[in-house]
Amino acid sequence: MQSSALRADHSYSVTKGGTMDKPIIIGIDVSKEWLDAALAGEGRVERLDNTAKAIGAWLLRARPTLVAFEATGGYERTLRDTLIANGVAFVRVHPNDVLAFSQGPWHQSED
Repeated sequence: MQSSALRADHSYSVTKGGTMDKPIIIGIDVSKEWLDAALAGEGRVERLDNTAKAIGAWLLRARPTLVAFEATGGYERTLRDTLIANGVAFVRVHPNDVLAFSQGPWHQSED
């Protein structure tokens, strides 16, 4: 039985992209036709097609150290396969874990 902590799907060591001193961490919202990629600590989101070609080109530009995304009923497979093919570290998390994390005691409400 898995714990309620975030469950990592795969982890790969990466030598390209960011460094441990200055990692490039990107969160991706996955849908059937596109991906919305957000760099941690930035307020902007980049939308790209959910195709191996578009993801590969984006990886060359963004050079992430780690990519995190939710399991979305299979729509994440192209992203996952392209990350593996390019040797990019990633974590695929269960949507319930993301929701629990966002509602943790450290979450600041906008009251």
